[in-house]
Amino acid sequence: MPEFSRRTALGLLTDAEGAATTPGTRAIIRDCTGGTNRQWNTGTDGTITGVHSGLCRGPNGGGTANSTPVTLQACTGGSTQKWARS
Repeated sequence: MPEFSRRTALGLLTDAEGAATTPGTRAIIRDCTGGTNRQWNTGTDGTITGVHSGLCRGPNGGGTANSTPVTLQACTGGSTQKWARS
């Protein structure tokens, strides 16, 4: 079952901007509506994939600096597409 990436303190979650399904689409914070563009699957390998797009979330351009935007990307299995809960 898909998970909602929810920021509970604010009641917001992560959305694929414009419900787009193409690599390079920004992952943005939005109000909860239940749309599939706001639902994500978490893999045992640490990847997060969009239910609507099937794409992985990762830092734009593989960047590692603070404030690097998160975008939807073709899943490559690369380390920058792996996430951990803390």
